[in-house]
Parts: sequence; structure tokens; C-alpha cells
Amino acid sequence: MELGSVLQEIGSSVSTERTVQNLLAAIPGWQNRSSTVTPLQHGYNNRSYRVDTANRSYVLRVVDQIDESGMRDNAVECRIQQSAARRGIAAPVEFFSPDSGLLLSEFAKGRSWQPEDLEVPDNLIRLAGLLKVLHSLPLSGVEYDAGIAARNYRSLLRPNAAESSLAALCVQIAESTAKTGRRACCHNDLVAENIVDDGTLKLIDFEYARDNDPYFDLASVINWHNLNAEQAELLLRAYGGVDVDNNRRRLDTQRRTFDAVQWLWLSLQQQRKPNEWQAQQLSRVASRLSG
Repeated sequence: MELGSVLQEIGSSVSTERTVQNLLAAIPGWQNRSSTVTPLQHGYNNRSYRVDTANRSYVLRVVDQIDESGMRDNAVECRIQQSAARRGIAAPVEFFSPDSGLLLSEFAKGRSWQPEDLEVPDNLIRLAGLLKVLHSLPLSGVEYDAGIAARNYRSLLRPNAAESSLAALCVQIAESTAKTGRRACCHNDLVAENIVDDGTLKLIDFEYARDNDPYFDLASVINWHNLNAEQAELLLRAYGGVDVDNNRRRLDTQRRTFDAVQWLWLSLQQQRKPNEWQAQQLSRVASRLSG
């Protein structure tokens, strides 16, 4: 069975082991492998499944909806993940379909971090080391543009939110800082759950990976998890650089940029499926942006 026909048949309704097995069977070289499939916690834009064979484990990722940020590129994602895998900070890609975005990767063994892991000082130091390796990878040649992401998210909000002064401020901030500073290969979605720890740290979920100011990755860790000033300073100093004052200014700029995009994205999620944590985080972010 052709991969394209399987994806066309199932659309965005991948939910059963039988359907996932059909997808696997359409991957060249997979035929006749016996495997079991376990759904993983799905992200906002895709569905993921753990696939266990007799001697290896994989993750199958299926794109589930259109890219609302304008910042996802499956081919760039695959290229950066492969580059990161060569440096030992990501799982290797086993198969990628540029037409469908179907991605089969080796399963990254270890425990996914939770927000409380970032409260451990040694973990912040380890994370800084991981980011230095990530940011030393070759540039992808494709940039993350916070201004584009902000405008796209705002366009999907209901009029009362989209036309608010805070939404306008978010777009203004994101556009003004979108292309400042040096560029590095960045993850751009550094939440705790995207860090896997088996004694060494690896990254997963590279769907937003592109070239960006490297301090945006530090900013996303700090502001998504609301780290305190002492924790933020520890991460900044562990990340390195001799000009601490200048680095702190760069980080402050990227923290504001991240919050601008974060507020618009969270507003969109809250519009669709409200929950208490999102409401509280929106309030925290709004306070930082307005302060």
C-alpha cells in the first residue's frame, strides 16, 4: 500500500493500532516487521506513537493539522534533528516523507523532564551545556520569524481578543525583535517535556526548529516555566559568555519576544479549549508584558 494513499484515507483520524500498522507497512523496508503500537501524549499539531519491535523502539509522528504559526517546515525539522543526532543530543531519524511530514525516529530512551526538574540547580547547568551543543550545530538556512508567528496567531483570534491593545503590542514586540542578534540553530519550543534524560540530555520534538537568536531558547525555558530571577541568572551564567551584562540584555529582549508570541498562542488555545493553567499563564504573561 502506498504511503500517500494511507494518509489520504485516514486524514487526521489516526487513532487505532491497525491504522498505524498500515502507515508502517507503507514505509519502505518496514514490511513484515512485527510490532506493537502505543499512543503517546499528542502535541497540538501532531499525533505520536511508540512502536516497539523485537529489538528496537521508534516514535512515529503524524502531522495532524495545518501550520498556524507559519514557522513549521517538516524538511527543516528532519534536517536539524539529524544534525543534532550526529552530535548525540537527539534520536536519529529512520524515515521521513517530505510530502506528508510522516517522521519515524528512534525512540529516545530516558525520562522526560517535568517543570519541577528545572528547579534543580544542577539541571539548569546541564541544560545550558545541552543548549551550547545545539547552538553550535550548522545553520539550517531557514529562519524563525517571531513577527510572522505573532501575526498569524493574532489573525486566528476572535475580534475582541485580536483587536485588543495587548494583541497589538505583542505583534509590535515580535516584529521589532524578529531579526536582531546573531543566529544559531535553535529548537524554539523548549518546554521541559521536550528534554529527555537518561544520564545525558537529549531533545525531542524539533517541529519548530529553525535558525534564531540563541537566547530565544533560554527565554522559552525561563518564561514558559516562570523561573525566578535566581534560576534565570544561573542558566544565563552557565550558558556562558564573557560579557554577562550584554548577554543579560539580549536575554531580556528575547524573553519579551517569547512572551509576545506566547500570549497570542495561549490566547488561541484558550479560545478553543479553555483550562485553568492557560488562564493563569495568560495573566502572568500579560503582567510581564504590561510591566
